[in-house]
Amino acid sequence: PPAAPTGVTATVASATQINLSWTAASGATEYRIYRATTSGGPYTQVGTATGTSYSDSGLTCNTAYYYVVRS
Repeated sequence: PPAAPTGVTATVASATQINLSWTAASGATEYRIYRATTSGGPYTQVGTATGTSYSDSGLTCNTAYYYVVRS
């Protein structure tokens, strides 16, 4: 199996959008992005990416979001 991505960072792009980025994982061809509003989940898959970034939009202002990126 591929290694896990590292260095996941989240940057606020607007009141309703967060941009995620991470360091590529060796052997990974796709990443799955999961989101929760509670630390520790439950997490729901919100998208996939073939590169090392993802923009999550349509979020609710003043809400904390927690992300997991899996390869």
